[in-house]
Order: sequence, then structure tokens, then C-alpha cells
Amino acid sequence: MVKKENYTMLEWELLERIVGKNFHHIIRRAQVPGGWLIESSKYVISKKTEMFRGTMSGVGYGVGLTFIPDPEYKWHGLEIVKFIDADDYSS
Repeated sequence: MVKKENYTMLEWELLERIVGKNFHHIIRRAQVPGGWLIESSKYVISKKTEMFRGTMSGVGYGVGLTFIPDPEYKWHGLEIVKFIDADDYSS
């Protein structure tokens, strides 16, 4: 965490990034008191689908947050570090 004059900012560390033709998925962590805050986010652009009144493409974005207790900050995070070019990745 970076302490500023009147507030504290989280410093995010990238743990996993998967980039495909139609999506982008990221997992990252930030050190917080008592452990780690984990964020998982995914941005998806679907193939064009036929809708009732014409053609429309779908877009979606989702985010999840969780806390992992680790008061001594022993988890180094390297267990899940991946950088994958995943055009064939099935979302």
C-alpha cells in the first residue's frame, strides 16, 4: 500500500493474465492489513448473435474480490503467475 497525504492507495500486483481473441482475464493482488485482497476480472466480447430485431454483439464485464488471510505475508504469489496467448482458450 502507498500512503499519501490523506489516503492510502492499493498497489496491485499482476498474478495472471489471459488474453484471447474475444476476452481478457486478469487476476491480481494487493497487500492489505492481515493478508491479501484478490481481484479477478474478465472482459468478454461475444460473437455476433441474431437478436429479435437484427444483429447484435454481446459484451460483458465481471469482477470478483476476495480476502486471503496471511498476516505474515508468506504467500509470494508465484504459484499462479501465467501469461498466456489464448486465442483458443474456451471461456
